[in-house]
Amino acid sequence: MRSAGVFLLCAAAAWAAPEPLLVKGALVYTITGPVLKDADILVKDGVIAEIGHGLVAPQGAKIIEARGKVAMPGFVVAQNLDIFGAGGVIPEGIDVFGFPMKLAVGSGVTAVCCRNTVIKMTCGDPEGVLLAPSPALSLSLSWSGKEAFRRALLEAREQLRRAPQAPQSGSAYVRALRGELPVRVAVNRAQDLLWAAGIAREFNVRFIIEGAVESWTVAEELGRAKAAVILSVRVLAAPPETPDDPPGSSERVALVLARAGVPFALVPPSPTVTTGGGFAGRDIMSMPMEAAFAVRGGLDEAAALAAITIEPARILGVEQRIGSLEKGKDADIVILDGDPLNYRTFVDLTIINGKIYFDRARSDVFPRPEQPAAQEPPEPQPKAPPPERQPSGPPRP
Repeated sequence: MRSAGVFLLCAAAAWAAPEPLLVKGALVYTITGPVLKDADILVKDGVIAEIGHGLVAPQGAKIIEARGKVAMPGFVVAQNLDIFGAGGVIPEGIDVFGFPMKLAVGSGVTAVCCRNTVIKMTCGDPEGVLLAPSPALSLSLSWSGKEAFRRALLEAREQLRRAPQAPQSGSAYVRALRGELPVRVAVNRAQDLLWAAGIAREFNVRFIIEGAVESWTVAEELGRAKAAVILSVRVLAAPPETPDDPPGSSERVALVLARAGVPFALVPPSPTVTTGGGFAGRDIMSMPMEAAFAVRGGLDEAAALAAITIEPARILGVEQRIGSLEKGKDADIVILDGDPLNYRTFVDLTIINGKIYFDRARSDVFPRPEQPAAQEPPEPQPKAPPPERQPSGPPRP
């Protein structure tokens, strides 16, 4: 068995800057700004140097012709995953940077939250794999867990009252009260969501809620609590146990949360790149489809695309680096062959830190179908003369 930390430690080494890139003539979705037609993106030293029209490629730059295609930020998965297998332990013989990660990168995913650390999906390349820590105070929400958590916050608040000028180091609960650490919890039922909203307002702590199936029924309370939500709009909840229970999930959940001012990030129902079993990466391919389902539920397209790019980056605290196409940000770019919300659209290129990690034309993941070579029509062959008709019956005398 090997620890996932062995791989993450590789990122401490300094990494060499990739060659310059110039993406030419794309329909550019900046996400935080306007959509630009026939625009160019110049990449230097792994970051976006300029976005505009008629940009000139520096000497030695790689030119990517993208006319008729879409360029947008790479997709960001905010849910706390464990891409290295159960408990961060990698089974012997498993290549964590093999097909599962290629599958995600080939689907446009460029960054994920792995065990409270935001990592780039660089397929085994240690250069630039670690983006930033995204620490959080994890909470298990049983009844005893609720009571213990509230008592711990009360004790931390008393500690801060007695020593308000204490050093920045302290317990996780003290850091949460200071606003340095969000509280992460996975809950679905309305009553648990209301409890989290109440704690957030009572102690002025920031919650990141995963799952949140019934969040559309308590959206106003979550908005007042300034809680962030990570959810799928395609999860089907169990039928209510009693007539007084909320009716479960709704395809309109994203629209309801947006109207209530709740920041949210979309994820597929099973956003996994695990190596410990099952078909890794199956659902993580569906980030744009999750956004499309949110649009079907009434959310506008711009907000839906933001929910798989800049909004998860904000929830993870890395919006200054990723999540949108802006000058000075990391060059995490996907080139699509069509509308991002069309189920028939494929990723042509995935660029992470200014380097191409997926090229559909050269990849065994989602390969581009080969067109049969044109063949000359065969020359017509001369037809054989029809056989002479033989008389039937006995010959006449």
